[in-house]
Amino acid sequence: MKIAIPTSDKVNVFSKTGKTKEFAICEIIDGSYEFVEFRINPFQADGDSQSEEHMHKALLELLNDCDALLVQATGELLRAELWDANMPIYKTNEEDLKEAITLFTLNMVGHKRI
Repeated sequence: MKIAIPTSDKVNVFSKTGKTKEFAICEIIDGSYEFVEFRINPFQADGDSQSEEHMHKALLELLNDCDALLVQATGELLRAELWDANMPIYKTNEEDLKEAITLFTLNMVGHKRI
């Protein structure tokens, strides 16, 4: 299973999913995980004048090989577009990136799907 997690410093989960600098991509296999790569978000909060809808479509394309997204929060429009694309979204309250993916890996079923 491949999970995407928004981060802007490779250490913490970034709270604004659509405006994150990048996504940590983790592969979960047999109860353990490894970071595969970090993907730059081409539409991070840098004054880009692209429409929100265009930005969300680009994010979906960027994460199209991922099985789920682990986030602290998402906006309503992004959440609706992720649901329409059949991308499961799981909520974490953890700020530390490694702790968030560790807890998710250990107890995926216990995480709230949003």
